[in-house]
Amino acid sequence: MRLRAIAIALSASVLLASCASRGGMPPASSGNELRTASDQTDADRRAAVRMELAALHYGRGQYETALDEIKLALQAKPDLGAAFGLRALVYGSMGEDALAEESFSRALQINPRDADAMHNRAWFLCQKGKFVEGDRWFEQALAVPQYRDAQRSLMAQGVCHGRAGRLDDAERKLSRAYELDPSNPTTALNLSEVLYRRGEYERARFYIRRVNQREELTSSQTLWLAMRIENRMGNRGSVDEIGRQLQVSAIPIREALQFLQSEGLVLGAPHVGATVAPISEDEVQEVFTIMEGLESVGVREAARRLDDAGLALLSDVVAEMDVADHRRMTLVPAAQREAYAFTAAGAMAQNVYLYCASQGPSTVIRAWIDRHALGRAMDLGADQQVLLAQTVGYPRQASAGG
Repeated sequence: MRLRAIAIALSASVLLASCASRGGMPPASSGNELRTASDQTDADRRAAVRMELAALHYGRGQYETALDEIKLALQAKPDLGAAFGLRALVYGSMGEDALAEESFSRALQINPRDADAMHNRAWFLCQKGKFVEGDRWFEQALAVPQYRDAQRSLMAQGVCHGRAGRLDDAERKLSRAYELDPSNPTTALNLSEVLYRRGEYERARFYIRRVNQREELTSSQTLWLAMRIENRMGNRGSVDEIGRQLQVSAIPIREALQFLQSEGLVLGAPHVGATVAPISEDEVQEVFTIMEGLESVGVREAARRLDDAGLALLSDVVAEMDVADHRRMTLVPAAQREAYAFTAAGAMAQNVYLYCASQGPSTVIRAWIDRHALGRAMDLGADQQVLLAQTVGYPRQASAGG
């Protein structure tokens, strides 16, 4: 199960339930009767099918195809409020904020008591950093009588409070969501994260342990949070144990970027892409402390299995980390030597980046370079090569005259 904060925004089932149960349609002809399946017209059924397809394409990131299906749904039912709500979400994912706002307004104009639309609008505004405005829509959704997804909105509202730095409010909302549904791992994960940020490590550990105790819910994200908590509590043994469980994630790139953005590690801009968020010196220190724990586990586990041939190979790899000199990697197959060299270069470049991120200079790794010219200038031999260049410095200040 993917434990991403963004997963609380909506689900296709909520959208389709909204479409099937209300759809922005007027009530049945008798004022004292509710619409049932037998009241559905051909237009209702055609619109419902189109909405199912639109939600499917939206979930796959096929936004233009989703918009086409929504258009067909609205041709069948022009007053289908759920179609405007889904269209708003599609536009929001495409970075078309003005069109998204317009569609949300239309959905709520058709059905002013549509709590699902209110929730989705609130989450959309939260993602755009409009926390105060988003909070008002969350409160309106929660105020709708007999709203069945209060836990979902409370959780999302708590996440938004956390992003806004309102940790007390975030804890209160997430705790209430947890009371309503203690089995929801996403609520427990986000509540643990907020408590960790507040320095309440014992309580944070309680909630994340409830998630990690179930193997099917454990992920690199939940283990990473547990490791950070144990590290802050000084429990090195626990850090080592979690390190053994932590493995490389196979999350697709799109989902990985969404997760990194939800964690504040990446900043997204419509039509531009993702950029790395600023990092503080304390965060760099924490990263290196945890890396130290992970590397210690790795070294101990490797040492237990190391034979003489492996030790000789390791010596060659360490030598390569000094200089990309293939003559010093006699035990590494020739076809693999460049890969080892690039791996070592990447590790060194990462350390330079972390230093610059915490101390202020800018840095960029450059691969589009004249390697032959640099090799001649550095008097490198035939078995030595330039892999990458990394520029470090401060941006040039504009002169007073422009």
